[in-house]
Amino acid sequence: MDDAKIMREWAQDQLADCKRHYDLGDYRFLVQALRLSVRHDLPVPPWAAGEAEKAMIYYFENGGAPGRGKSGGHSNRHRWNRIHRERHRVAARELERDGVKARAFRKASETLRQTEARGEPREIAKSYRRIERALNSA
Repeated sequence: MDDAKIMREWAQDQLADCKRHYDLGDYRFLVQALRLSVRHDLPVPPWAAGEAEKAMIYYFENGGAPGRGKSGGHSNRHRWNRIHRERHRVAARELERDGVKARAFRKASETLRQTEARGEPREIAKSYRRIERALNSA
């Protein structure tokens, strides 16, 4: 019997043990099952795949440490990135028309008043600079 086959059988036995421990309430074995599957090129067991998907969705929606001054989860960061991009888009359009940043940011603020990207002219300017920095560093 070759070494790869022996290792694969060992990993499958380990996955069965992970399932037993997981069923007993030890959720650390979900991570262990995922590690074994990836390391030994095995399909992720159905019981682990469903739970891993739930965990990833939860982490995306609620991730990040709670408390004051924290950035929130991935979905919150995604939302703010979308807001910054929209502010930048409108401000850039106004800047092309007018050429004066203060007036362009004020007009962008008025244009975005009824949207999720609303903000004071200084907030529009901050978002504009943030996106410009990201575009120039890429």
